[in-house]
Amino acid sequence: ISLAQTAEGALQESTNIVQRMRELAVQSANDTNTAGDRGKITKEMNQLKSELTRIADTTTFNGKKLLDGSFTSQKFQIGANASQTISVSVNSARADGLGTNRVDLGSGTGTKLALATTGAAVTTNGVLTGNLVLSGTYNGTVYSSTNTVTAGDSAKTIAATVNANTSTTGVTATAITEAKLSTLTAAGTVGFKLTGDTSGSTVTISADITATDFSALATAINDQVSQTGITATLAGDKSSITLTQSSGYDIKFTNFTHSTTTKGLSVAGIKADGTASTASTLTDGTNVNGVVGGRIALDSDVTFSASDSVANNLTGATAGTLTASTLTKVSAIDLSTQNGANSAMTVLDGALSIIDSARAELGAVQNRFQS
Repeated sequence: ISLAQTAEGALQESTNIVQRMRELAVQSANDTNTAGDRGKITKEMNQLKSELTRIADTTTFNGKKLLDGSFTSQKFQIGANASQTISVSVNSARADGLGTNRVDLGSGTGTKLALATTGAAVTTNGVLTGNLVLSGTYNGTVYSSTNTVTAGDSAKTIAATVNANTSTTGVTATAITEAKLSTLTAAGTVGFKLTGDTSGSTVTISADITATDFSALATAINDQVSQTGITATLAGDKSSITLTQSSGYDIKFTNFTHSTTTKGLSVAGIKADGTASTASTLTDGTNVNGVVGGRIALDSDVTFSASDSVANNLTGATAGTLTASTLTKVSAIDLSTQNGANSAMTVLDGALSIIDSARAELGAVQNRFQS
């Protein structure tokens, strides 16, 4: 009982540290911060990571470390006869042992721009009809959850299907769509119709821009954010824009025009690692319509696997191949950028969930020992 109380008491302080980390992530996500501000926030974050690991490495009972991941399947004799034992395990509470178990999904073509020629309907995002299957063990129960995917489903729709089964799987899905506009082939007036949130309306965008200054285009898009849910972030050198649809709706472009015939604008989806996919070009008079599909992060505080009944559809693997979740660690959090801060919140939520589960198990073990 004393051993369980010692471990649980240390995890209480680990909870306090992770909650402070999350406060810092929320602060860093605000654009009121300069790069210097985020640098100072990062310094505190790094110290908290070190302290989280120190607590895990130095919490001991009778010389045995309790929270560094080595205290597994430890047997306690609770009866008068042989093998009348209770087995106790405590997961690692180090900064590199806490986080969220994640599988990243791309929609269809891997968040690349799918093009359609003049007069054609906007090409779908590349998602094919099939089943996304999640499997694992949650709350002691083995599960296999089949999520039906229909051709052309947005990341938002797929995420909602997964979240409808969270009580069974413990897996939550978060959808987002990002696209990068860059490489204008000639200065001039560009125009297109933009659709994001399908509950809103399609809006017309027009702006005079040059290859080195997309400011006017960013302003024009942000003026319509209430209709599309799409925000535009201008790069520091002003030569590109990142579009974000935070709900995971597709970002659709139709009727692209340029004041100079045959000139165009490059568009690429943004992948989970923050890099752009292979770019395509919206071109006046030819490829005037296109759509960028979103991506989905599947997260859980326990390990799981995902598979797809269609090859290279969502998981990017061959049909039926299991993609195992990987731990996105607290130790890898980077608050030096806004994207890093946003990602950190999910990782820290997973860390809190892991600690809460460990504390609940330790409390239950104490009750068993008392019985």
